[in-house]
Amino acid sequence: RTRAVRDGDEYVINGRKWWTSGAGDPRCKIIIFMGKTDPKNPDKYKQQSMILVPRDTPGFTTQDIHQKLSLRASVTSELILDDVRLPASAQLPEAVKLTRK
Repeated sequence: RTRAVRDGDEYVINGRKWWTSGAGDPRCKIIIFMGKTDPKNPDKYKQQSMILVPRDTPGFTTQDIHQKLSLRASVTSELILDDVRLPASAQLPEAVKLTRK
């Protein structure tokens, strides 16, 4: 499981995301990571947040997935996040603790 853990004024993200369309395209300069930032919250819909991750952040890499049966019109990749450190300000403010309506 991919998690973002708050460490002072930063988030540290570790994990992998599979089947991400367009992430391997060199024009993609930023991704929007969605994952658990508050896993202990009893409301599962308030456990998630979105964080902006620039492609050149240390610890962030992509690996293209070539062996797929269809959808060959776009680059599909695995995102690898290994001790990616980002300022807390990278969290999208209106996407904090998303709730279900």
